[in-house]
Amino acid sequence: MVAILDALHRTLHRSLEHPFFRFLLSILLFMSSVALVSDLWTSLTAPSVERISPTMWAVFALIHGAVALEGIRLRSVAMFYAGFILSATSIVAALVRG
Repeated sequence: MVAILDALHRTLHRSLEHPFFRFLLSILLFMSSVALVSDLWTSLTAPSVERISPTMWAVFALIHGAVALEGIRLRSVAMFYAGFILSATSIVAALVRG
């Protein structure tokens, strides 16, 4: 896995080190806890969760994609996996509650 991460880092190095990406990543990681609170509350308290808005799926994808890209930038396998684990957990929770 480390070899794949190193190859991705070499390919994406210029983009990942760009100041705008780092700024955008900071905003997205901050948003992760703030933006998901209302949907999480609704998901946990509603008797049935029949749909999650496409906007929230887009927010999920942006946040978890950013975590995976930051893992590539830092060459951190744990952070790279965290992006995918967070996505999978969100999807499973929505399916189980739905």
